[in-house]
Amino acid sequence: MADADQMSLQEIFQQARLNIPRYQRSYAWDEKQVNDLIDDVEYVLGRRNHVGQSRNIVHYFGTVVLDDIKEVSSPTPNDWVLYDIVDGQQRLTTISLLVGCICEELSDLEGHVNVDPQTENSPIELHQTYRNIYIKYRNKSNGRKFVPGDLTEDAYSQLVLSEKDPDVILSNGQKILPARKLAEAKETIQKRLARKRDAVFGGDIEDADESDLRVYFDYLYDVLSVIDNTFEVTRYRVDDTAEAGRLFEVVNDRGKDLTTAEKVKSHLLYCAGEIDTLDSEEVAREFNQAVETITISGGDEELVDQFVDRHWEMFTGETRRSRPRSDINGLHRRIKQIDRYAPLDRNPSDLTYWVNTYVQSLQDAAEAFYAVYNADHLQDQFSSIDKETVKRVRAISNSGAASTFRPLLMAAYLKLDVHSDEFREIVDACETFSFRAFEIMNRSTTLLRRSLKQEAHRLYVADQSQADLEKLFGEVPLDNLYKNIDDAVIGICDKIDYETGKRAPDEDVIEYLKRKDVIQGEFTTGWGGFHNKKTILYLLYEYERYLREQKGETGLETLVDFGTFVEEAQIEHIAPQNPGTDRAKLEDHQENRNRLGNLAFLWPKDNQDASNDEYNEKHKNIYSGSRIATLEALPSPKEGWDVEAINDREKKLIEFASERWSGRNQAHVLVKSKVSLHLGQELREQVQNHQKHANGKVPTIKFVPVDEVDVTSYAGATGKSCPNCGGNVTVVNEDGSCQCTCGDELDVPNYSMIRTE
Repeated sequence: MADADQMSLQEIFQQARLNIPRYQRSYAWDEKQVNDLIDDVEYVLGRRNHVGQSRNIVHYFGTVVLDDIKEVSSPTPNDWVLYDIVDGQQRLTTISLLVGCICEELSDLEGHVNVDPQTENSPIELHQTYRNIYIKYRNKSNGRKFVPGDLTEDAYSQLVLSEKDPDVILSNGQKILPARKLAEAKETIQKRLARKRDAVFGGDIEDADESDLRVYFDYLYDVLSVIDNTFEVTRYRVDDTAEAGRLFEVVNDRGKDLTTAEKVKSHLLYCAGEIDTLDSEEVAREFNQAVETITISGGDEELVDQFVDRHWEMFTGETRRSRPRSDINGLHRRIKQIDRYAPLDRNPSDLTYWVNTYVQSLQDAAEAFYAVYNADHLQDQFSSIDKETVKRVRAISNSGAASTFRPLLMAAYLKLDVHSDEFREIVDACETFSFRAFEIMNRSTTLLRRSLKQEAHRLYVADQSQADLEKLFGEVPLDNLYKNIDDAVIGICDKIDYETGKRAPDEDVIEYLKRKDVIQGEFTTGWGGFHNKKTILYLLYEYERYLREQKGETGLETLVDFGTFVEEAQIEHIAPQNPGTDRAKLEDHQENRNRLGNLAFLWPKDNQDASNDEYNEKHKNIYSGSRIATLEALPSPKEGWDVEAINDREKKLIEFASERWSGRNQAHVLVKSKVSLHLGQELREQVQNHQKHANGKVPTIKFVPVDEVDVTSYAGATGKSCPNCGGNVTVVNEDGSCQCTCGDELDVPNYSMIRTE
């Protein structure tokens, strides 16, 4: 059992070295929690002033849990006790930081405040006394009183031990979140002290009256006195990490709620305390390493919780609609209470296996999560990875529905080589659905969420046996598991492709791209235009790449990556949104200005002052010298820019988009001559209606001129052929009617189903 006693903060620090172990949460307090602590100090000072110094005032500071490690040598005559802080580290870290800031203020006051040396300590003497107690005894190498966690060690050394300004951390692009938090906490304390200085003497020590400086000196002394003697804590001393874990289940830091990750970790440590076969230190180490992988790259606590949630979906296949005991909410509660996970009454050997497997999986998945969350990180990890794959991962992140795909992309990262065709195929399938359904058609971002969570789990466990899963969960969590990884990749890509045909078929996507206002959906009830500005820029970026590829690889060398493009490029209206003259207007200008065919892009350096001019002026002043392939492909000033030109360019963009974001499973209609966009829409609907009665809607329907392909390559393909001659070529008449080459009339065009790789 833990020993408990009441102690002042001075007694906690006086004969001890306090250490934050690896299993503890990193420093996490925000400005609010730091200010709350300072408010507590101000409150106690106010009470003392009200009732007088003769009254013994005690302010309860909360509970701290200390793991008694061992005695250690010290620069004092007596050894110190080394304690691991199990609970209370946020408060104790902030107290150390606050004392350090006050000591810096005292150092500045040295020589400016008169004190009676017989009865009072000078500012510099108080500075040394309190640094000896709370920070570092006489700057001796073995005099450290407080040792923070790994992620804040360097920041603490600079901010507290070396008394440096927070800017040394905040101005250098520090990515480690706990280090930034610590620097921000010191900045918050400094601001509070600066306000007090301003209130007392205006802030400038050199120009202040001695009496005002004395008031400020007394204030600092009083604050230290409150910290020393008035703040009282309940100290629990435990014998080992396991007992610490049990206490952590019921004792939490004040001021800032525990995150999902911390609640999960505390239960796992609690389990370790109950089961001899679980190594508490190892559980804590692996869990913390997973969290640190996210935070060391700049992620915050919210992102850590997202990671824990997305990993859980991959690890278990759970969804809100399909999970055991749906009445139990909260991830940590589900882990505690559901039989297949980690309830304390589960068989000890099974519980040990589950906890160890879970934390190892969490550790492995952290790198995967951050790579699919941040495409730049993916690129940095694998310099030789296909840039197209990285770009498409980034596009998924910009879609507004990234969380739908992340469990699956994590599983793909873990189970496949990121350089492989299989990894690229899964990314491509996700990106195609995302762009068509979410970004163009603005469908609900909850589409596929449940099924893709389950597919993520199926891919993640595709290399495990049924016996492995039963050992881990007591049963197989999901039906319809894949036999192996290869089958999983094929099955998952086919499912996403099927959903693309169902939720965002070609004819619907084309209809949306043809609408009068693709930016805001002004003329379409119930549709707000493309998902966001990045959607339009992504389409224009891909079209620019396509046009440059037609010129050869050299055209691509000067094109920036999409991450840079989307931050720098600006949407350009070829016919201006707000024309400066009547000659710059289109026919039915309001209805045509925001059509896809009227949109291009410009770089910031391009001359946009002329953007409201008529076309020939814009072409001369902007487009002709832009070196942008999209603009170079526009009509000449002599040809001009009108609604007909917009129609023609819109057709080209739609044909490009249909090819670029096509599905894997396609219906090819072999035709004698090219089919117009309008007739193509009618024929697509006919093919879809025919196909959905067979195998469901197909995502992509193409009209392929027979003089561009080897017709014999379609022999044996499924689909629909002429009932008279068995031919698969269609003649499309101007009125939209169809015939086979044998002369038979066709209600539905002949088509062949193919699967692209």
